[in-house]
Amino acid sequence: MPVHPRPLYRSLTFWSGIFVMGFICWVWRDSLTHQAHANSGAYSLMNNVSVVLLHYNSDRPPAAAGSRFSSSHEAFPPELYIDGPLFPAPAFVRGSLLPGMVYDPWQVTEADDSQTGWMHFRPPEDWLLVLPHWLFLLAVALPWAGLLLWRAKRIRKAILPAPAKA
Repeated sequence: MPVHPRPLYRSLTFWSGIFVMGFICWVWRDSLTHQAHANSGAYSLMNNVSVVLLHYNSDRPPAAAGSRFSSSHEAFPPELYIDGPLFPAPAFVRGSLLPGMVYDPWQVTEADDSQTGWMHFRPPEDWLLVLPHWLFLLAVALPWAGLLLWRAKRIRKAILPAPAKA
């Protein structure tokens, strides 16, 4: 009796990948018009302008057990939409404020196309991790495609008749 494999649209792997990649694309699109923050102690997680930023701020006290967690989701005013690159590069940057220099959080600097330009006014203990949305999408799409190819190979092997032995 021949084996009839389930069609692709009945595959949990297929729909899981579609759902997760659709969510990443929605978050990416949302980051172009909105800014989202989540803060806990010295750590901040931000989603804006095609990237997810994880920032350690040494000026803030570390989170203690039962400490406060805050979050926000705000729309950019249309006149302030940031025209950042759609496919920014990933980055890891440490603060580069020299010892003895005074840090002024209100000091205005010239425009910088990167998300990391303001880190030269932060102390060396601070760091910023920039993860673009395309990297998340790639991290999901490659294993997902590999799993679908592996499924197709297994199905093809199950359908083909075994070679006859002489």
